[in-house]
Amino acid sequence: MGIPSWMADNWRAVTAWMRETEVTTNKVNNKTSGLSAVNGKVKVDEYDSTAEYLEDKIVEGNDIDFVQSNDGLGAKEIKAHFKLVVDATEPSSPTTGMLWFDTDARFGTPFTIGDGEADIDYELKFDGETNDGSIYWMEDEDYFKVMDDLLVNADEKLYFRDTAISINSGADGYLDLAADTGIRTTKAIRGTTSLFRRYYHIVLGAANPGASGATWVVASANTTGGWRLTNAAHLLRGQTDIHSDWDGASDMTFTVSFMVNVDNTGGADADTVDLKITAYYKGVGDTATKSQVVEVATVVGKSAQYKQFKASFTIDWDYAANVVEVGDVMSVILNLETDTSEVDDIVITSMEFYYPTTHTSIESGDV
Repeated sequence: MGIPSWMADNWRAVTAWMRETEVTTNKVNNKTSGLSAVNGKVKVDEYDSTAEYLEDKIVEGNDIDFVQSNDGLGAKEIKAHFKLVVDATEPSSPTTGMLWFDTDARFGTPFTIGDGEADIDYELKFDGETNDGSIYWMEDEDYFKVMDDLLVNADEKLYFRDTAISINSGADGYLDLAADTGIRTTKAIRGTTSLFRRYYHIVLGAANPGASGATWVVASANTTGGWRLTNAAHLLRGQTDIHSDWDGASDMTFTVSFMVNVDNTGGADADTVDLKITAYYKGVGDTATKSQVVEVATVVGKSAQYKQFKASFTIDWDYAANVVEVGDVMSVILNLETDTSEVDDIVITSMEFYYPTTHTSIESGDV
């Protein structure tokens, strides 16, 4: 049987699979014998190695070389080197243009897929038992499209332009970006969860400083300075607000650093300094002020004079009918609860406020 016209014109147009299930005795001693198509199968047995048109003897299971010569098979050079797969089981759904190779198939360079035709996205398909995968060359778009996940082994890198710019995982659990000049983004970078904090230092002031209120202590060899509290009526006031970068579902925190201003080494191990915060807050359009009161006892024990401590106060964002909202302005009043505190002479050295956010920095609209 002669070579069909579709095969003679273009070997790449083979629509069947290279399988031999029947024995033939043809030899390739001219361009119309040795290969035949029967019931959609290309059958190859062997050919005379002295023939003009093909080289090497074809035997089932051996490597096959096709080298184009002036035999009328087509104008383009055809080179293939592969092992013939012999299997009586037909593929369930042969694909146009598909050739079958075993794991020993080897190709020279360059290995060209396609023939410069327009509007064809070429696919390199991997047909596995459990999962399949494909890589497409998107002809019009001018890029590759990988249809499945990629796994970069261990700390191997992906390079861009040169080896100074890369992405890799230098240690398990970490992703590393490296560049010899800098890393630039066109959009803001955010966490998928609230990994970051918006942080404020609160400036505190006293409405009635002096004999009837808090007194200012200047920095010295013993203190960083701050407001001295010795009475429950000594009030300090600060202010902050809630910006739109707050995640809208997490509590806020005030922290207060203070210094014991007396020698309490003769006190008890359980002695405390009790501080109270009263927070008042409201947003645009609100007529009523919302509020929360939080009191924290900090154990100072047998503290020496000038020893510093820190107290932390949690503001419950969804507290009863006093829910904190984006845009709220919050004023806070701080005082020492002398009725429960064993140490009644302290200096407030600083106050901070923070809330969780997904934003890595202040973005447009956050303020």
